[in-house]
Amino acid sequence: MQTTLTTRRLGTTDLALTTVGFGAWAVGGGGWSYGWGPQDDVESIAAIRHALERGIN
Repeated sequence: MQTTLTTRRLGTTDLALTTVGFGAWAVGGGGWSYGWGPQDDVESIAAIRHALERGIN
């Protein structure tokens, strides 16, 4: 399934940004006192690639 994401122009520039972002705070793992706990690097990288392939910038 390919999805087209809505974009908006950034100010007066020619840059088009997606209106949806990728929240990656939890990718940092559980080594922090305020972290989400353990995470899997392979799954994290796959999620980032998936977002990029769908056009999230």
